[in-house]
Amino acid sequence: MSAIEFLDWEDEKKQRVKKFCTIEYTSSDESELSEDETGPDVKRFVTKRLAWEGPRLRELKDLLDLTYKKSLSHHVRNFQTQRVIGERFSLRGPHLMPLNGP
Repeated sequence: MSAIEFLDWEDEKKQRVKKFCTIEYTSSDESELSEDETGPDVKRFVTKRLAWEGPRLRELKDLLDLTYKKSLSHHVRNFQTQRVIGERFSLRGPHLMPLNGP
């Protein structure tokens, strides 16, 4: 089940929002590694936002991320790799920006 289904929104609004849950609107992540005696391990994921995304899209994506995290059991949340917002933008530039986006 997607995070959208947990929101108390009308079906029409949910359908509009689903249009923005495609690869064209998805930020990219980089793995930040740490190493110990067992070898390299993913320390955290650094999210690289899209340089062209506006505040409405950013707010929507943040809301969906938060809703998804809240939908997880406490046990699963504890085992997730930490995610942070990085300072660098994704290499997918504005020339790849979908038409009619938020």
